[in-house]
Amino acid sequence: MPRTLGLAHVNLNVSDIDRSVRFYREVFGLELLSDETETIQKDGQPVELRQALLSTPGRQDLLALSHAASFPIGRGGLNHIGFNFESDEDVRTAIQAVPHHGEKVVKEGEREEGGVREVFAYVQDPDGYYVEMATQAIVLSASRAPQ
Repeated sequence: MPRTLGLAHVNLNVSDIDRSVRFYREVFGLELLSDETETIQKDGQPVELRQALLSTPGRQDLLALSHAASFPIGRGGLNHIGFNFESDEDVRTAIQAVPHHGEKVVKEGEREEGGVREVFAYVQDPDGYYVEMATQAIVLSASRAPQ
């Protein structure tokens, strides 16, 4: 069985690349890897596509933010994406940053399972995508438990 390095990438269609890049950099600490515009073919027609690639510093993940006039924007079947933080305090700091970008905290709180407790939140990004923020301590501790 081939080994993966984890989640490779997520691509979101967005209405304003600059606004979305600011949100993901300032709330989640992602770094901008590239921001390019190219002409692609869609339904036999040339379409100008702008795409920004971001990543968690020191990791091998990618968040692609794409914009083209004819691309649909919004959730369209996507439940949510998520970011794992190193600590509950990092989650709280990110929660506090969300309203500064004019965006909304949908749900926040603490959850506990099997003696493991964590802070979590669900927020909306500038295009209405739901983003989960947590340490994922509950999930990760369960996956590391002795069998």
